[in-house]
Amino acid sequence: MSVREAVAGNPSSPPEALVRLAEDPSESVRREVVMNPSTPPELLAQLAKERDHRVKQLVAGHPNTPLKILERLSRSRETNIRIAVAHHSNTPPKALQRLASDRDPRVRQAVLERNDLDETIRTLALAAEAFR
Repeated sequence: MSVREAVAGNPSSPPEALVRLAEDPSESVRREVVMNPSTPPELLAQLAKERDHRVKQLVAGHPNTPLKILERLSRSRETNIRIAVAHHSNTPPKALQRLASDRDPRVRQAVLERNDLDETIRTLALAAEAFR
């Protein structure tokens, strides 16, 4: 692990350092920034615009990700990103409804695995499963 990766992943790193490291040319450094539990929501919103799908997937799973970013990522073309959004405890109900009828069965299954799922959304996901 490089020094930049270690600093990017350190929960005690100052926010200013994380902001600089979020623009690092190394994908592994940017991924460490996203996995850092201290990464602020506004930086996660910036990283959600990344080209690297793995970075976006990590943003979708981060507990500090803003709701509007989860909503946007729920529309991603990448299945793994939509799965991560489906598992996120703060995903807005509207996004969960969309994911419950997703074209990919793995996304629908991720919605069904939630313990806090509203019955309406559960019914939607189960109906989508039955018709595919």
